[in-house]
Formats: sequence, C-alpha cells, structure tokens
Amino acid sequence: MATYFSYTINCHFDFENKRFKKEFALGVLKYGRWKPMPKFNYVSLFSISEGTFQVNLWNKKNRHWELYEEFNFKDAFRNAFELSELLNIDLLDATVRNDFKWIDKKASKETGKIVYSD
Repeated sequence: MATYFSYTINCHFDFENKRFKKEFALGVLKYGRWKPMPKFNYVSLFSISEGTFQVNLWNKKNRHWELYEEFNFKDAFRNAFELSELLNIDLLDATVRNDFKWIDKKASKETGKIVYSD
C-alpha cells in the first residue's frame, strides 16, 4: 500500500528544444526519457468528479495525456491556460458533461474572466 502512495507520474516540457518527458517515480527512483514533442492540437480542462479537475493535452491522433489534477477550478484553469499559451494552441472547457466550450483566450486575457467563443 505504501508503494501506491509513493508512486507518481510527472510530465516535463522543454519548450526551447521542443521535447517532453513523462517521468515515472517511486520514491527517489525515477524513469523517463526525453522525446520529440508531437504536434498538439489543444488543451482541455475536464471535470473528473465533483471538485476535481484534470488538465489534458490532446494531439492530432486524438490521443491525450492526463497532465494534472487539481481540486481548485481557478488553479486548474490557470495551468491549462498557461500551457495553451506556451504551446500556442486552443483551450477547451470540458468541465460540464456534454457541454464543451472553446475558450476565447484573447478576450479572457483582456477581461480577466473566462470568455467563450461562439
């Protein structure tokens, strides 16, 4: 049981060299290799349960990486927004089941509030 609680998966990005690494860690032991960064399509913010939000990164093959979980919507949104800005890709709010909405990032930046595209 202790092994389960000490096992983590971390995602590292090297934007300058366009590569990423998914790192598996068990205590102080870590494993992961740098790989070329694929062409990502968008970042999604997803609600996995009441009060738990997940940031996912999607590529052109419709595969996704679950990058981050957060219990605070504002923090999860901020991380998803920043990642979408760094990668220069779209951001999708999928926190409401069957009601996915694209974020207008420019308007959201200007107003300081979440603004959805039509």
